[in-house]
Amino acid sequence: MTFRFSRQGLTPREQALERALEILPGATSWTILIGMVGLAFWNPLLAAIVVIAFDLYWLLRLFYMTIFLVLSYLRLSIEAKTDWMARVRDLEHPGDAMYHLVIFPIARERREVVEPGIEGLIRQTFLPTRLLVVLAVEERADAEVKAGVLGLQQAYRERFLDLLVVTHPDGIPGEARVKGANATWAAKAAAKYLQDRGIPFEHVLVSCFDADTTVSPQYFACLTYRFMVCPERTRASFQPIPVYHNNIWEVPAFARILDIGSSFFQLIEATHPDHLVTFSSHSMSFQALVDIGYWPVDLISDDSAIFWKAFLHFDGRYRVVPL
Repeated sequence: MTFRFSRQGLTPREQALERALEILPGATSWTILIGMVGLAFWNPLLAAIVVIAFDLYWLLRLFYMTIFLVLSYLRLSIEAKTDWMARVRDLEHPGDAMYHLVIFPIARERREVVEPGIEGLIRQTFLPTRLLVVLAVEERADAEVKAGVLGLQQAYRERFLDLLVVTHPDGIPGEARVKGANATWAAKAAAKYLQDRGIPFEHVLVSCFDADTTVSPQYFACLTYRFMVCPERTRASFQPIPVYHNNIWEVPAFARILDIGSSFFQLIEATHPDHLVTFSSHSMSFQALVDIGYWPVDLISDDSAIFWKAFLHFDGRYRVVPL
């Protein structure tokens, strides 16, 4: 049976089940919090034992997570100094035939937000002329955003295989105003571009980045190497470690705590590939993306949803490889 990865056309029973599952995490959290207050009045000794046991559990888990955080950071530091392009050239079948499709979905981001990411692509040790860059702008974006996108195309187009500007129409039936709908529209336009030039989809890796993503100079060389040596490489997504420090000193202190905590969590998760799910900016085989029908167009969280969509489509033979 084919799984329909969409919220559209659900039966009343399916809608009720979906809503119940949506409520479950929040309801569980509130039940525990309110229940502990009630337990403190009903049986204070038992409440104290539960709280102490909970604190002890998290103390031990904190030590456990810290060990893997340090190990992951050390490995990241070592691999950041690796000459990945040299490794690509040393392969029995070098990655010279590989291309990269890079999609930047844009809705309200001005040129100054997107441009550092474009400049980061130019600094790659992997040949930028084998990168197809797509600036996927929403039709509803204001004139300043659209002008900035066209300015970027004019300034940088010659530096890549090509730099396309693709406008995602508003109001397509079955779509919501979400990033996945914009990225899917752009990917379909890129598919036509690749077909017209005879570039096989299995030779293309697609990276869907947030508009403000800036990758390190070694990123696409590392990604190419990992893809080339990966068994069943069209059945895997490739997850970099997001480090949120582009404008770290320009945001409130609370946002810095969330950003650093998120980076720490991703470092820890990278040491458990069997638990890893795609998050934020990520990469995958373009052939796999086409096979599963692109990103969901009516879900807000497309970054993790694309993993589960692939996982279901390939009957569980899909995984995430940490970079």
